[in-house]
Amino acid sequence: PLSVVAPLEPGSTKLGMKGDHQRHNAALAIALCKSALGDKINDDIISSGLEACSMSGRAQIVEKGNILFCFDGAHTPKSMQACINWFASLNAKTCSLIFNCQHTKATKELMETLFNSPVAFDTIVFTSGSSKKPTFM
Repeated sequence: PLSVVAPLEPGSTKLGMKGDHQRHNAALAIALCKSALGDKINDDIISSGLEACSMSGRAQIVEKGNILFCFDGAHTPKSMQACINWFASLNAKTCSLIFNCQHTKATKELMETLFNSPVAFDTIVFTSGSSKKPTFM
């Protein structure tokens, strides 16, 4: 059956993935686990999984000496806003951004979201990348 899932309340469950938007993703993951596994899974296992969950390059922080590297990605203006909100919550003293956008994405809308953000970047580096879609034989 189809149902609407409300986001988790802030602080109700410790999440390994950072950013307020992850409360929505976690609530959906919980609903899917309970729907698919029923009594085979309990709240302790779900909580443990949500806390341990991580994905390289998604709201990832790497510290090297006194430099804080923050990695995230966005494919839509809404996900760009989620990245900006997460980064702004870190209250970094200096901010540099490396911006890469594939040609298939809404570059103009992503950049508008970025430039209208409350984060004042000290440096922005724009790169272009090319990725080839895999060819299947």
